[in-house]
Amino acid sequence: MVLEPVTADPLTAEPAIAEPPLTLKEAAARHGAYRWVEQRLFELTGAWSAGPGVPPALRVHLFGASAQHGAHAAGWYDRLPVLVQVDRDGLTRPLGPLLGPLVAQLADGAPTPPGAPTPPGAPETAPSAGLRFAAGLYRVVLPRLLDSYRLHATRLSPVADEPSRQALAAVVRDEEAELGAATALLAAVAAQEGGPAAELMEEAAKALEDTLAKARTEAGAAAGPGGARRPEAPPEDLVPWSDGRCGW
Repeated sequence: MVLEPVTADPLTAEPAIAEPPLTLKEAAARHGAYRWVEQRLFELTGAWSAGPGVPPALRVHLFGASAQHGAHAAGWYDRLPVLVQVDRDGLTRPLGPLLGPLVAQLADGAPTPPGAPTPPGAPETAPSAGLRFAAGLYRVVLPRLLDSYRLHATRLSPVADEPSRQALAAVVRDEEAELGAATALLAAVAAQEGGPAAELMEEAAKALEDTLAKARTEAGAAAGPGGARRPEAPPEDLVPWSDGRCGW
């Protein structure tokens, strides 16, 4: 199933609703997943802002990005339903078959955050790992998170969901600016350090793309003919950001 093109900018004008608006349960599941991924990006960018081998300008950028992702995580928590029967922390989890493996691979090799004890037997962080993280985050993960946010905007009613639309618009503006600044920084690093740095970043991005392709294949195998879900497949396999219509 393919979404019809959105004819209006979903974050600056009244969106063209390509599918029915989300139910409260559907919106809560997505907001919880957004909180989860923003919290993980807060932790990872914070850890790498003090990690070894990260160029100074990129270090400063990651420090600011960490605070921003932390604020976004808190904002998505505020969008979760406040109901007796709703476990808000339980909703904070990856949704679908792709998001969890993607972020787990992005986090591989991350340094221990400042002040935290180093686990016994933990391998030493490679000097090149910081650039690999930044390339994976800004060439693969963040662009797809922005895709998910933009698609989400097409499912929000301009009447009933205006608070969520405003929250979503603010997050997208922030992260588009973050992505633009990081893209320029990575280009400068590649120009300054030459071919090896550029090749390393390309390899890091390709490794994450390969993980996505593998997870999509496995998710397709869990579905029956025509994309119908097999009874044993978890229902979150078919959320919009994991069935080929969006970045996850």
